[in-house]
Amino acid sequence: EVERLMTDFAMNLKFSGYDLKTYLQSTGLTPEEFKSRFEDKAKDNVKSSLILEEVSKRENITVTDEELENKIKELADTYKKTVEDYKKDLKAEDIESIKDTVWSKKIFDFLIENAIITEKKEEDKANSNEDETADDNSEKTV
Repeated sequence: EVERLMTDFAMNLKFSGYDLKTYLQSTGLTPEEFKSRFEDKAKDNVKSSLILEEVSKRENITVTDEELENKIKELADTYKKTVEDYKKDLKAEDIESIKDTVWSKKIFDFLIENAIITEKKEEDKANSNEDETADDNSEKTV
């Protein structure tokens, strides 16, 4: 995941007219320091991915061929192309990426639809604020 994030960053630099070597020189970062900047984000991405996969498995959330075709049609319309012309330009990994996008949206839609939102009572909010204030004061007196 770290490597993917680094590659994405490098590609974005390239689209902006820069290269990674120039970026590292201008920021004074070593390749190791540059790589370490992506480690926390990579860990978060992997955790999120594992959670989404578990929700998908437990709730049997999948992408049907019809849903994939509908998304491809939507994208073709966005680029003002016919579905056939749009599909001609797609590689296997592009189709997988589109499928992943639909899959993720379905999972998030499921989570939103099934979320149970609870509101804190005023008393609980006051207690929470007192705890935070106590923590702040104890830090200042140390």
